[in-house]
Amino acid sequence: RSLLGCWSNSGDHMNNNGLLKIKPLRESAGLSQRKLARILKVAQPLIVAYESGDKTPSAHRLPALAAALNVTVGELFAPIDPSVN
Repeated sequence: RSLLGCWSNSGDHMNNNGLLKIKPLRESAGLSQRKLARILKVAQPLIVAYESGDKTPSAHRLPALAAALNVTVGELFAPIDPSVN
């Protein structure tokens, strides 16, 4: 079974159901989508898809994503403060 019931071992193709908060973490890190894509060695449209929830990073990408955003893997899943827009 996949992590949290929404992860796939086979690639970046499942909806993340709002579990990840990549965009606010990316912005806090001062990274553009393009720069994050370069760091992760992926295409920028994949970052767009992650942020929109159309795709979910596969489990093997999580450590690199967390490192690029200067957070732990667990912090990728932390709830977003609803009072912040």
